[in-house]
Amino acid sequence: TAMQPMWIDRIVPFVPNSVYLYGSLYCLMPIAPWLMRTKDEIHHYSKGLILMSVVGYCFFVFFPTLSPRPLDINDANMLYRSMLLVDNELNAFPSLHAAYALFHGACCHAVFCSGARGKILRWVFWIWALGITATTLLTKQHVFVDVLAGSILGLGSFAVFCRPGKLSWG
Repeated sequence: TAMQPMWIDRIVPFVPNSVYLYGSLYCLMPIAPWLMRTKDEIHHYSKGLILMSVVGYCFFVFFPTLSPRPLDINDANMLYRSMLLVDNELNAFPSLHAAYALFHGACCHAVFCSGARGKILRWVFWIWALGITATTLLTKQHVFVDVLAGSILGLGSFAVFCRPGKLSWG
């Protein structure tokens, strides 16, 4: 099924250079698990990651979707064109890029939950995660509905498995 762009998708511009922030997801993802101090924290983190992946891949297999891509990419940089070769237009709904970014932003928030330096770092990680989420629209990898579903999946997985109070973070 081809995902249909909504009004918000039409007003968000195509910004191929945002692919650098889009790809930085793979730098954000390992930060929180590297800083977790107990097996219990890693266990809850892993369950959240598995939940997002299983839900996402069930949609990809049983309800495959694709997101329309820009036709004119002549002015796009080499990294964007390379990304298109690796990351095809299938598996659009839900956006696992948005899910993973917000889940890991929330995990970083939990890891850095105390002290003045922690407050600054929490803001940095949330801005980073939200920036990655925005680039899923700016690179035209997803439409708004994909990103909304991925955001709910990522934050929901965090709420179920990793929320503060359930873990000993901090």
